[in-house]
Amino acid sequence: MKLVRLRFGLGTLMGLVAFSAALTWFIAEGWPKWQERRALQAIHRALAAKDREAFRKAAESSVKVREGKAAVPVLIETLGNEDGHMRMASERSLAKMGKVAVPDLILALKHPDDKVRGWAAEGLGDIGPEAKAAVPALMEVLNDTAERIEVRRDAVLSLGKIDVEAPGVLPRIIDALEDEDEVLASYAANALDRNFKRLRPLLLAWLNNEDDRTRARATRVLGYIERDASLAMPVLLESLKDKDGQVRATAAEIVAIFGSDGAEAVPSLTKSLEDPVNAVRVWAALALWQIDHQTGLVIPALIEGLKDKARRVRGAAAGVLGQNGAEAREAVPALVEALKDLDAFVRTDAATALLAIDGPVDVVVPVLVESMKQKSVNLRYAAINALGSMGPAAKAAVPALTEAMLRDEARPAIPRVAAKALGNFGREAKAAVPALIESLKDASVRQDATVAMGDIGPEAKAAVPALIELLKDASMRQLAGAALKRIDPEAAANAGVP
Repeated sequence: MKLVRLRFGLGTLMGLVAFSAALTWFIAEGWPKWQERRALQAIHRALAAKDREAFRKAAESSVKVREGKAAVPVLIETLGNEDGHMRMASERSLAKMGKVAVPDLILALKHPDDKVRGWAAEGLGDIGPEAKAAVPALMEVLNDTAERIEVRRDAVLSLGKIDVEAPGVLPRIIDALEDEDEVLASYAANALDRNFKRLRPLLLAWLNNEDDRTRARATRVLGYIERDASLAMPVLLESLKDKDGQVRATAAEIVAIFGSDGAEAVPSLTKSLEDPVNAVRVWAALALWQIDHQTGLVIPALIEGLKDKARRVRGAAAGVLGQNGAEAREAVPALVEALKDLDAFVRTDAATALLAIDGPVDVVVPVLVESMKQKSVNLRYAAINALGSMGPAAKAAVPALTEAMLRDEARPAIPRVAAKALGNFGREAKAAVPALIESLKDASVRQDATVAMGDIGPEAKAAVPALIELLKDASMRQLAGAALKRIDPEAAANAGVP
């Protein structure tokens, strides 16, 4: 009897041990695996149904299971989804995973889809210092000029969030302040601004560095990011006396940013107009103009600056000459010559300056039309804006502006400014009326197209039916009515336009 009880007791004990082991495994492995499968199924169901809210919830839930490891691959692939909301939800979930997602996000920087690469770069930045292992890969993206500019912008912003003091990062971000892409340059400024308080002692030390370029970089950042002129000016005034021309030029350029707050630099800048380095003379002239508009003093240096070897110097010189208006008439021959510059930005700056000075129009229009074909959105926008400011005198640009309104990929900015430019041509833009009518179908351009047809006037009579139809839209009724009255008053009255 006692033996039976002992066997029963051992069996029970062994059963309890087995049950305990099974329960331990289930809690440690089985339950999490089931949760992972459930989370992945929910993600795939939401993707198949194109259900944004369900996807967001499923992605967030996946992060809570084993730090989201199982969901990383599908979330990375979703960074390339056609739905922007799903891409954003994926990026946020990956960022919440922290270092768990870093290796896969680094690999995603090589993904064939540029959307995936861009969101991966952004995700690494949102992870922050835990993504330090990604710094070399992000630097490679930033330095790859063949990479899409949107991805490079994300890379520079993320480097500022992760570790701006990693080897090579700070100098590269400072150099990006001069990038021809204004958005990338602003992202670089954002990255430096974010870390400025911590970097300031280092940058002050750089001012005494033996390397000329290092001193120039320090001067640029200390002046560019420092918002208090009383703190920035002592540094800049000292740099204006530096032995290296690049440092002096950088200092003069940054003084210009402070405008009238840089008045104490006027004596030093005036002296810099005689500097042996052309770039120093040009930036000093620009700074003096920004401080107190010393026209007669700066124009000779600016004209000389149009021949400088640096694109930024030539463009800046043209820009300030334009700001001088009619008082810079002596610069017209040099600006006309600058229309032949090898750089499209400089050609556009020169053309815009000639318009401001009332220079010859006939040589300007072809240059601006050519600039509309360039890759840079900022350049295309500036060219179209300049053409629009010319009014009917630029009527030769109507076909190019029409094409930009209908086809340009930078929507809605370029189509909108193109429609406005066409309106400024008045009746000379009558050939663009069919395209303007077509643009009424685009909500982002509709208002500008409507106003433009009103500006064209009776020559836009073909638009009357479309405008009458537009009167049914409460948000467009006033603009459509105003355009109708300018195009065909009788049709407007019959349509009930007061």
